[in-house]
Amino acid sequence: MAGREKATTSSEQWNLLGEQILGQARQELFLSMRQLFPALSRFSFKAESRFRYLADDARTIYFNPIRLAQEYTDRPVKVNRAFLHITLHALFFNCFPPEGVNRCLWDLASDIQTEYIIDGLDTEATRLVQNETKENVYRELTEAVHVLSAGNIYRYLSGRPDWEMQAAFLTPVFAEDDHSLWYTKKDKNQEQQQEEDKKDWKKRSKTLAASLPAPAGGRGDGRRRLVKLLGSAAHPAGSYREFLHKFTERREEMKVDPDSFDYGYYELGIELYGNIPLMEELEYRDTEKIGDFCIVLDTSGSCSGSMLSRFLSVTLSILSDEASFFENTRIHVIQCDNQIQDDRVLKNRQDTGKLLRELEDKTFQVKGYGGTDFRPVFRYVKDLIREKKLTRLRGMLYFTDGYGIFPKERPSWDTCFVIPGDYDSEIHVPGWAVRMQLGAWEDFENEH
Repeated sequence: MAGREKATTSSEQWNLLGEQILGQARQELFLSMRQLFPALSRFSFKAESRFRYLADDARTIYFNPIRLAQEYTDRPVKVNRAFLHITLHALFFNCFPPEGVNRCLWDLASDIQTEYIIDGLDTEATRLVQNETKENVYRELTEAVHVLSAGNIYRYLSGRPDWEMQAAFLTPVFAEDDHSLWYTKKDKNQEQQQEEDKKDWKKRSKTLAASLPAPAGGRGDGRRRLVKLLGSAAHPAGSYREFLHKFTERREEMKVDPDSFDYGYYELGIELYGNIPLMEELEYRDTEKIGDFCIVLDTSGSCSGSMLSRFLSVTLSILSDEASFFENTRIHVIQCDNQIQDDRVLKNRQDTGKLLRELEDKTFQVKGYGGTDFRPVFRYVKDLIREKKLTRLRGMLYFTDGYGIFPKERPSWDTCFVIPGDYDSEIHVPGWAVRMQLGAWEDFENEH
């Protein structure tokens, strides 16, 4: 009996030691980057020996007490890095993986993203001798994609024929924690809790993005990397559907409006006077429908065809759900790299449905892949207005990665440059234009 009590006491001591070690790591990270405190303080700690080292579920960091103590004894900075690694997973929503994603590849992409930031931080709390394998991976990825988000890395790696071999080799290099809890099947209460956790982390991510100004620095500046990636992650995609309402308008149409007609008075008149109703139906109705506007696709070499198709599909689907066309509505779907490549005019739901089917069947043809120049589109639309082919232009949506030559003069219509969430959040558009940074692709596509 005494032996069992002694073992229990020893276990409790190990658990308490583990909590103290993680608390110390949190304190050191806070002293290095004070803006991170709201994120670092979000986690509670719990001993769990079934995990090899550390695991998390966006609320709790589970730790193996003995392994944690060994890592801390070996080098405390390794525990600091692991704590920050887990925190970044939550800030970038890696721990809420997209449905149907390849687990092995998503885990690796998430780990590369977080380590890329940590390895660039110039702080004693996280500094280790740089790993040559990591440096080679960072070099390859930064040349292939604009921003090293988990989504971008995942898509790049999945396009490589040897990705399984690469994943087997690279996972031990970048992994710090166990991700199995990310994929645990959940009941309704747990799903609701997960949604609340995700909303909470989105709020913290957005707050951190606003409070962490990007310092001057070069490629090795980890804080600059963090600001760039937070800027991409912190913009909720849910605002896109609301934003598209700007391209609808209200007009009076000569059409029967049954909502404004009282059948009681109508039937009373028929009953009293035969064929003479007391009230007649109104011959017009105030309706909200899609107005004329332009959707421009940047088809330069830096924008992939699949990305353009995904954006166009979501946009047209939302518009089709939200409102119908006026009789003379014109939506111009323009493709341009450094010159106008195509202009497809949608006049009704049938035209929109046909284009959506092409996007779904992957028969839609993207034309271009040259350099990037935004100016030809503005000249082209200006000519359409002058020739009265566009008479009620509501505005322009220009989907692009943001790398190109902008017009110097403000056009006569409103313009919004729509930039994918995985792309550079530091790109500046002209002062006369609106910039919309989309959220994660998975959230964006859930809009429809």
